[in-house]
Amino acid sequence: MPSRDRYDRLRRHFQELEANERARFLLEASVSTLAQGLEQAGQALADSLERVMQQEHRASGASEEARQPGAAEPETAQRQASRGGDSSSES
Repeated sequence: MPSRDRYDRLRRHFQELEANERARFLLEASVSTLAQGLEQAGQALADSLERVMQQEHRASGASEEARQPGAAEPETAQRQASRGGDSSSES
C-alpha cells in the first residue's frame, strides 16, 4: 500500500493533467487492471482444472485393465491390429 505522501503526490500529478490526459490514463489503467484480473482468473482456472485432472487420473487407477474396452464397448480395429488381429477379415 503506498504511503499517504506518495498517494498525495500522485493525486496532485493526476490533477495537473488535462482532462483528455486524465481520461486516457483512467482508460489505460482500467484496461490494464482488467487484463491482470483476467490473467489471474485464467491461471486459477487452469490450476483448478489441473488438480481435477490429476485427481481423476489417480481415481481411475490408470491401469492397463482400466483402458480395456468394457463389456458393452466393442474393440476398435486399432486395438485388434495391436494384438495382431485383422478387422477386415470379419465380414
